[in-house]
Amino acid sequence: MAEEVYKILLVGESGVGKSAILLRFADDMFSEGFVTTVGIDFKNKDVKVDGKLITLQLWDSAGQERFKTIVKSYFRSADAVILAYDVTDEKSFKRVEYWISSIERGSPEGCVKVIVGNKCDLKLRRVVTSDRGEACAGSHSCPYFETSAKTGVGVNKVFMYIAEKLSRGARKPAEVSLTDQLQLDQTPSSEGTGCCGK
Repeated sequence: MAEEVYKILLVGESGVGKSAILLRFADDMFSEGFVTTVGIDFKNKDVKVDGKLITLQLWDSAGQERFKTIVKSYFRSADAVILAYDVTDEKSFKRVEYWISSIERGSPEGCVKVIVGNKCDLKLRRVVTSDRGEACAGSHSCPYFETSAKTGVGVNKVFMYIAEKLSRGARKPAEVSLTDQLQLDQTPSSEGTGCCGK
């Protein structure tokens, strides 16, 4: 059994590849088929840090507007949050500001936050440069990574950075209860479409 359990939440706009990032890390798989996450889904992945086995609970969140109330409720117990955007989608990048403010309001003290630019393999379709991604992350004091869930580039690096940060004392392991799943069967309340974003 793992000595420590940490809860990592993936957030960001719909279609940026959150589920694909999680699947690549947890199962080393990639699917071309796009299936929208409904509410919250999760997988467990055991990793070793400094010779110690720890469990990462990877929570994949829906990016659609109607699920944002449910997603925000998960910030409270998160040990780390990965905020992903799509480097080929300017709109998803502009919504980083919205997500950062939500994370900062809802997450506990000491929560590890990282910003990830996904789909970096699509070089010809890229519209958000690495420099802009790094500058955005830097302005929020977050580390910045680029990933391709399709090729696997950078994915392990993100999660191992978080695992090492958490295990080496950024946060005490959360007592993560799977009763969180009870919320999955609840009908999400809509927040409408008037969320503020830059």
